[in-house]
Amino acid sequence: GIAVRRRSWGSGFGKDMMREVIEYGRDVLKLSVIELQVKSDNKAAISLYESFGFEHIGIYRRFFKIEDEYYDACLMNLYLRHQHCHRN
Repeated sequence: GIAVRRRSWGSGFGKDMMREVIEYGRDVLKLSVIELQVKSDNKAAISLYESFGFEHIGIYRRFFKIEDEYYDACLMNLYLRHQHCHRN
């Protein structure tokens, strides 16, 4: 997983890091999709991911456990290449 320490929030570090991850995934790894999970109450991170084109695909209930508390995750995908769905 990737995280930004609290003291670096709002510094633009997350945006720079996300840009690098996307470019590396697209250009070097030749990925067609990047998926992520983020705590559903982390509005700043969700907004950042949306600004890069990530789409909401669902909620995973009680995904994160932090100090005996459970939190939901927002599942998001960024589609890097056009894909065709094949139906049988």
